[in-house]
Amino acid sequence: MKNLTFKSLFLLLGLVAVVGVFTACSDDEPDTISGCTDSTAENYNAEATEDDGSCVYPRDKFLGDYVGTLTCQGTLALLLNNDMLTFTILETVGGGASDVTIQLTGSVPVAFGGTVSGNDLTVNQPLMSLPLGLDINQDGNVDEGDNLDMMVGGTLTYDTSNNTMAGDLLITEIKFSASGSTALPDDSCAVTGTKQ
Repeated sequence: MKNLTFKSLFLLLGLVAVVGVFTACSDDEPDTISGCTDSTAENYNAEATEDDGSCVYPRDKFLGDYVGTLTCQGTLALLLNNDMLTFTILETVGGGASDVTIQLTGSVPVAFGGTVSGNDLTVNQPLMSLPLGLDINQDGNVDEGDNLDMMVGGTLTYDTSNNTMAGDLLITEIKFSASGSTALPDDSCAVTGTKQ
């Protein structure tokens, strides 16, 4: 009887060992799939379980330095037209994945915000107290009395085949900053840019 109990115990231990080996070898954890886990990104991977930092956002194609033109149709042509316009498009600090800041360089450095959706960058923002360096109010002095406030709105479209951008900006509500009185009529300005 001792022999039978010893055999039973030995078989039981052997069975436990075999089950333990198979249990230890099984993988209950799902495979990790690396990829972009942000659903707002262009390369979102719904199957990814671990973000690998590869997310690409619609705004990313716009980021960089540009050389282009600004051509206004009306009175602003005398003040703003530029056939060597330089500007930079940056991520907006503290902004969302679609927000950018456009920084114009040159004689009147200006920065304003925009929002990217697909290949379009939409601008709709007031610009306040712009010093254009001209005696716009014709008082014989170039001073803060000549600064202008205006509303800038429109859409610029990015062409990924040649890294260019083009569109029209409507500049409205052009007023003297100091008095609030109308300074100039509304104007439409065509913008082009080639990414450098």
